[in-house]
Amino acid sequence: MLSVDDFSFRRGVSFGTLLYDCERRQVVDLFEGRSADFLAQWLQAHPGVEVIVRDRAGCYADGARQGAADAVQVADRFHLLQNLGDCLERLAQRCPVRLPRETTPPPPAKPPTREELAKLSTRRRRAERRQAILDLLAQGLSQRAVARRLGLSRKTVRRYVHGIPDNAQAKRPSLLDPYSDYLRRRWEEGEQNARCLHQEFCQLGFTGSESLLRRRLRAWRTGDGEGRTPAGRRQQTIPPRRFRRLVLVGKRSQPEAELLARICAGSEVIARSVQLAEDFARAVREGDCDQLSAWLVQARSCAIPEWCAFAQRIDGDLEAVRNALRLPWSQGPIEGTINRMKTVKRDMYGRGKSDLLFARMRNHLPS
Repeated sequence: MLSVDDFSFRRGVSFGTLLYDCERRQVVDLFEGRSADFLAQWLQAHPGVEVIVRDRAGCYADGARQGAADAVQVADRFHLLQNLGDCLERLAQRCPVRLPRETTPPPPAKPPTREELAKLSTRRRRAERRQAILDLLAQGLSQRAVARRLGLSRKTVRRYVHGIPDNAQAKRPSLLDPYSDYLRRRWEEGEQNARCLHQEFCQLGFTGSESLLRRRLRAWRTGDGEGRTPAGRRQQTIPPRRFRRLVLVGKRSQPEAELLARICAGSEVIARSVQLAEDFARAVREGDCDQLSAWLVQARSCAIPEWCAFAQRIDGDLEAVRNALRLPWSQGPIEGTINRMKTVKRDMYGRGKSDLLFARMRNHLPS
């Protein structure tokens, strides 16, 4: 029962390969490089390996296939879940995970002030006067006769007839009026940068300045603009790494469960991805090969690029993945040995070459 994993002599620069006996829990050998040829040559020189436990690296899969074609390959379950988390992070980078905006009830209306009551009374009186003028005109009286009966001047009657009863100036049209619906939709989609929106509007034929657009957006942000809704607030974006942990955590707390439910409610793609991730993690943790087969069918047909690519990689290594779910072997022991090797390497203070590290680690070889 052989376990294979790589380690670094110098992080990100030079690497080696460690071979570990899972049954006797002892180091078998280690050598420089981590290519398929190295592993194939070693396996051909040491026949009799029945089970090879490895991570998801393709070079070790090819080397095991070339050097020991009859050996059973077992993928590591931890690395399967790690690949699942990487898939979630790529999805969150392509489609930012946003919290849906909370709809808060409007604040209670304030009682009108004395000035507002006076204005309302004036408007009501003017509306009644205008209605009286229109009724008398409908009876056939002239504007002069209406003015004498109501005690008004002819000029005042003429102004009421032309539809300006309260001296109120009509709202001036804005260059943004034809684009109001489009601006509201882009604002609710999360685009709240005035410069980007101005560039979009210019392509649609907008001739106004960027400052005009900034004033409208500033009113929405501060709540002074007309028609502002809670949907106009900036959405909170969840970092990809936090989203990964939130989905793959074994047992969620109540706040985490509520947060994930809110995230799923805001995006159909995210909700579908969370369901696929939970189903795959459950299949790996429970060792259910039938559930894995059903999951592959769903992932291939979901039309989400990240999940289609992940399912394709699982298909390419399906036998080893199934063995990981059926068999008890894992790379836990070899990972612990590599940590011990790092301690030995640090004790050498960077002065020892690879042959000295080999000599010190060979003290753990079986007799």
